[in-house]
Amino acid sequence: MAVIISRLPFIWNSPGTDPDNWLVLSKGQKISETGLYEASRLPGYPVSEYLSSFFGTDAWWVLNVVTVLFSALSMVYFYKILNSFNLKNKLIATIALAFTQGIFIASTVNMEYMWSLFFLLAGIFNLLNRKYLVSGILIGLMISTRFTNIVLLLPLLYLIIYLVKEKKAVNIFYFLLTSALTFGVCFIPVFRTYGLDFFPSEIWGLPDIKTIVSFYTLYLYGVLGLVGLMIAVLFVLKNSRKVSEKAKQYKSLFIFCGLNIAITSAVYFRFPFESYYNLPLIPFLIIILNIVLFSEKIKKTVFLLLILSPFLLHVNMSKVHLEGSVFVTEKMETDIWNYTHQLHQKFSEKNTRRKVLVCGGFYYAYNYLYPQKITAGKVLLRPSEEEIKYYLSRRYTIYYPSDITDELKNIKNYDITKYGESLLPALNEK
Repeated sequence: MAVIISRLPFIWNSPGTDPDNWLVLSKGQKISETGLYEASRLPGYPVSEYLSSFFGTDAWWVLNVVTVLFSALSMVYFYKILNSFNLKNKLIATIALAFTQGIFIASTVNMEYMWSLFFLLAGIFNLLNRKYLVSGILIGLMISTRFTNIVLLLPLLYLIIYLVKEKKAVNIFYFLLTSALTFGVCFIPVFRTYGLDFFPSEIWGLPDIKTIVSFYTLYLYGVLGLVGLMIAVLFVLKNSRKVSEKAKQYKSLFIFCGLNIAITSAVYFRFPFESYYNLPLIPFLIIILNIVLFSEKIKKTVFLLLILSPFLLHVNMSKVHLEGSVFVTEKMETDIWNYTHQLHQKFSEKNTRRKVLVCGGFYYAYNYLYPQKITAGKVLLRPSEEEIKYYLSRRYTIYYPSDITDELKNIKNYDITKYGESLLPALNEK
């Protein structure tokens, strides 16, 4: 209940800041109109895309509510997992997970990160109780909602063999078969549209090393959360002998948690485009901290800092905010929503039919809020320089928001200010 109440103030203004948040909604709208499946991004997210298609313009807040519910249920299953291993401090450890910055923010938007985490934790709990068919369905749904999480099958097999101590190979086979069948059923629309060639063919350039590290640390845990983790590391180093004894006591559980952390991290560093790719490792980090921090005072300090992390101190490249990332993100969501509406208003005021609006990263929000069938003029994502010159040769006027000029320079290698007219200043200039 605490998870639901804490999220409610943050789910009513927008689906999120990531263009992919809007892309899922836009594709859901298109599925509803045409009846044909088209992935929002490969390898496909048919569960959220089809769910979005049922709710029209209300889909964004409906999916936000679904995310909150999945997040709350995730914490219930995490608590049950801790109880299954007879670990102490179950409540504060669960609260620490629920309020870790990355988990908190991901649980207020319409992306599938928390959906997949719920299916993972529920699947683990059912595996611990030898419910292989139920867990197979849940893990199949985990893969269907975030395909990259398929790599977590390896630690799950370790869990079955070394923690559940399953001796019957047939039960492991039933688990894997049920997972595969569940995934296969969910991905029928993807297979029908793309065949087996459903992996992205184009991968953008990697972020710089500073961004990659920030996504893995600061964005995930916040400033206070990182301070807490540093305290934990110092405590472990200072008490290495006793920590080693604790680790031996829970050897198989430690290896299971370590495998999840290592594999999730490896996938992230191969494709380091989103901080939230690392969310599946956080529950297992909390479990390890709960075991090795044998000092109640240190443990509560570390967990309290993680709990406070979304609400106090946010640091980015340009400034330090006293309010936490959840408030900064909320303001960004509102700004993007308002900016998109203002962009449409300015574009609509241009009294000509031969007009083109280049939206860049605002395209999916614009396309969802103002479908092109009701928008006069052409609305484009990121046209090439040749396309811009073509429209100019046909006597179209090019319009754009100033916020996308650097985006087009980096991705399409041209300066749009040479060809068109800005409708709005950049967001940070407003």
